[in-house]
Amino acid sequence: MPYGFGSALVACAAADEPVCGLAYTCPPVRLIDQYAELGRRGQRDLASALTELELLAVAEHTRRSGVGTRLLAAVEERVSRDGGRLLFAKIRADDRPVLGWYRRRGYRLAADREPVVIDVADAMISFDDGGDDYRLAVKSLDAARQVRRIVAPGGTYLTIMASSPVIPSRPSSAMSYRYGKR
Repeated sequence: MPYGFGSALVACAAADEPVCGLAYTCPPVRLIDQYAELGRRGQRDLASALTELELLAVAEHTRRSGVGTRLLAAVEERVSRDGGRLLFAKIRADDRPVLGWYRRRGYRLAADREPVVIDVADAMISFDDGGDDYRLAVKSLDAARQVRRIVAPGGTYLTIMASSPVIPSRPSSAMSYRYGKR
């Protein structure tokens, strides 16, 4: 893989017990491929900065026991330790319990087709949910920075900012990519 590999974390109640939870993360390869103009180094920087939580699943009999929360915390710690700046997941737009679960864990939910804008390799990278009945849940992995919603003349967007931000207008030169279904 030119941008790194996916990674899985599993949770078990005990060493001899079956798996009760799984989290799988990977670089957002299709998004990265859209930014060939960054060059290989810029694309690698983008792959290091952004991580997609592709799957977080917990066995039904262990739900509401904290397994998912602990898995998510372990994913965030690992991705942050590896230099990741932003973790995001796509959640069905009609799955209110899961959307709320992410919100309670510090994730900002993007509105339908609301872009997420991040500065990587001196370029403003922009992506959204692709308008496919999914929503993005995004979280900054830098404790000194947060995902903020910016209101600009053309609409709103999410971006990572320091705790005391100076609010910029929407980047006019931001490249855009719709992150669609697989």
